[in-house]
Amino acid sequence: MNTQSNTIPESPLESQVVASTVIPVSRRIYWSLQRELWENRSIYLAPLTAAAVFLFGFLVSMINLRRRIPGA
Repeated sequence: MNTQSNTIPESPLESQVVASTVIPVSRRIYWSLQRELWENRSIYLAPLTAAAVFLFGFLVSMINLRRRIPGA
């Protein structure tokens, strides 16, 4: 009594040749920068927050300046 095997002699995964994909350097740099900015949001949020505070202070000083100088 012999049992018959249901396996395929040559599986498609073994017969396929894997072609190496060449990723351009510019694409790798872009991906690295994008990942760095995504993981460390303080890189761009801290300067934006500082700029917003500076702009708010500038606008407040311009409102007060207009009251101090009558000819403006």
